[in-house]
Amino acid sequence: MNKLVESLQAKLMPLANKLASYKFLNALGQSFQILLPIILIGSFAVLAAFLNIAPWQAFIASTGLNMILMNTLFVTLSIIAFYLLLVLPYHYGKALGINPITAVILSVVAFLNEVSITSAANGGITYVKLPLLS
Repeated sequence: MNKLVESLQAKLMPLANKLASYKFLNALGQSFQILLPIILIGSFAVLAAFLNIAPWQAFIASTGLNMILMNTLFVTLSIIAFYLLLVLPYHYGKALGINPITAVILSVVAFLNEVSITSAANGGITYVKLPLLS
């Protein structure tokens, strides 16, 4: 068993060291470590809101927990990309040695430049439309 571990370390350690030297991958890992509590809270809210057990669904509907769980879902998982938009440039800016706040501001401006917020005439539904994907 020790020989197997040693051979795997001999083959995989150079690759692991090479990947660890990439600043962007380190910033990405740090960003998801910071966002992990938000992801966990959102995941538990989804589990509680959509657990397909009739007495549980009746309980959350009668107590009003359904709206609380859906709002929790929106605040956590539905806008996780925006949280990543704020956290990732901060850590990447720190890794590059530039002002992290400037990196965050530039990434938000670039994001808002790429998306357009459209309000539909039917019911006032607002959605974000990506021009490159339409």
